[in-house]
Amino acid sequence: MSSQDSAKPRASIDSLSKELLHRVVALVDEQDRSVAESGVSLASEAPSSTTSRSGVTKLPEGKLSWWYAHGVSALSLVNRRLREVALPLLCRSIKATQLSKPIFQFSRIPAGLLAGIETLDFAGADLDSYAAAAIALDQLKSLHEIRLSGHDNERVNWRVRVEGKARNTQDDRDSLMWANEAFSATVERFTALRYHCPPFCENFSQVMQRFTRPPILRKLVYSTESTHCSLHETLRACTQLEELDLSNAKFSFASLLVYDATSELQLELPRLTSLVSRCNDLKSIRNLGTFASSLRRLSLRLADIRQGTSIEAIATKIALPHLEVLELSGYSSCAKALSSFDIPALKKLELSITRSQSPRLDCAAFLPADFAPPAGLDFHLATHRLLTLDSFDSLQDRCTAQGMRFSHRYLAVLAPFEPRSTDVAEPVDEPSEARKEALLETISWAEEHLEKVWDEGDVQGLQELAEAMKMVAQRKQLDTL
Repeated sequence: MSSQDSAKPRASIDSLSKELLHRVVALVDEQDRSVAESGVSLASEAPSSTTSRSGVTKLPEGKLSWWYAHGVSALSLVNRRLREVALPLLCRSIKATQLSKPIFQFSRIPAGLLAGIETLDFAGADLDSYAAAAIALDQLKSLHEIRLSGHDNERVNWRVRVEGKARNTQDDRDSLMWANEAFSATVERFTALRYHCPPFCENFSQVMQRFTRPPILRKLVYSTESTHCSLHETLRACTQLEELDLSNAKFSFASLLVYDATSELQLELPRLTSLVSRCNDLKSIRNLGTFASSLRRLSLRLADIRQGTSIEAIATKIALPHLEVLELSGYSSCAKALSSFDIPALKKLELSITRSQSPRLDCAAFLPADFAPPAGLDFHLATHRLLTLDSFDSLQDRCTAQGMRFSHRYLAVLAPFEPRSTDVAEPVDEPSEARKEALLETISWAEEHLEKVWDEGDVQGLQELAEAMKMVAQRKQLDTL
């Protein structure tokens, strides 16, 4: 190495610009969220800093390290610059019950951490934590979303009992009044609401009055076990609503569209661009284009669609001229719904097969024969890992011939390593081919990963893999006895 080369400063994370650091942290944050949603069993807390005599920290029995879903937390501990970038991503949601703790009330939380909080969750809240949340509003500058259920709202109304007596003192009444005033003064900042309506707890209008106003609302996620829809009057006033998620609402979508059975007046949300919902019958959404004329994203969880039922009952296709993203999930028959849509502007199609009454999927006959996709469509297929895919090459060839960019991924990737699933009808009298494929893929990965950690001298990685293989080693030992 020349003296000129040795004089050059070594590249390190400290040499990266703030813009690049933001990008690095954002990518790690995205990975953290993917891990959290993967279903992988992780330890509930970070490992102790102490090590065993061998110098290796033993992983919790049957659990992978807590750090796998907390990469941003790890980055925040590297240095001051990374901590500054990472802090706003460490805590996007906070519970009202946390805001009543001394660490918040005495302002011991870094300003950077508070700056990233966007959602206030009232799960388990009572009057005291409601008041604490009201006091904290000035510190939570990015707060714009409320999450609560009808029961949470009742507790906030001091309808709780302490030592057998109802809390209804003058101090309680004053606290409730002042907290209500504080939220009313900041009502315009709350543009998103996630609300669960329990049975026999119809207080949604009161919740709207307390935390936001219908004309202000941009996003609503509404869930309920009730089959009765009581959203009509509220939604009629939500003139600026852009996102509506009803995926966990049990009432029929048809009952939402028509809010006056006598005159058959139809609900219209002209600014709605994203809709997520269950759909038991395509006839129920035949007027979707009128309900949401500006719709750009539609995500439907469909019931099993069979030939000769709901598909053929639609005389006219559902016209959605501005739709760019269509997501359909459910049984393999959900692809048949494509024949019922007129979607000339579609850019992305995602079909997710989460359930099946057969252990096999015939990919050659999967898409409807009359489906003519727009040029350049991105088609993403996701299938349950216990499904065996037949004629997969035929589907790929059709996508290529029709100008679609095709990709495939598996759902429920851990299902082959668990007891028989009710989501896919596995064969009873013979081994599952999909389980065998998943096992072979995992064994192949383990061999490659072993070589990788060995070449890198990764002591902790080798220990982790050894512990993960312990059950297999025990089964091997039984065969030798």
